Amino acid sequence: MNTLGRLTGLAFLAVFVILQASLVRSEEKKFKCDGHEITMSDKQVEGMKACAEAIGIKSMEEMTPDKIPCFAKCIMEKGGLLDAEGKPHKENIMMQIDASVPEAMKTTYKAAMEKCIDDHGHHLSPNDQTCMSYGPMAMCATQAFKNICKA
Repeated sequence: MNTLGRLTGLAFLAVFVILQASLVRSEEKKFKCDGHEITMSDKQVEGMKACAEAIGIKSMEEMTPDKIPCFAKCIMEKGGLLDAEGKPHKENIMMQIDASVPEAMKTTYKAAMEKCIDDHGHHLSPNDQTCMSYGPMAMCATQAFKNICKA
């Protein structure tokens, strides 16, 4: 798995926490999830920044709910988590989770992400310039993060 791919696994795990770290305090690349420390590499932080900049985000205050879907789309595209039809590539996503998530959290997080993919993945459209088709999946992943990390 490439570094950007691992970034995508983390992005789905903690989109708000990671974005905050990359935009507000880029030197702070660690966060806690249910007592487990997760550390991002410099490349992961830069990948997050690139997606944030691509959608015009310069600070956490600018990450409004309407921008989350395009942020998620960018992360999925750059991380190779979409198949040839633009739908979530479940196998790649699960491999990213294996590469990014602490062992103690993998089973729970994989189950949550599989549910998000199964419930919302078929709605994703690579031709959706508004990115709104990515919204439900992004929100599902965010809710999974909140539930698993007790955020």
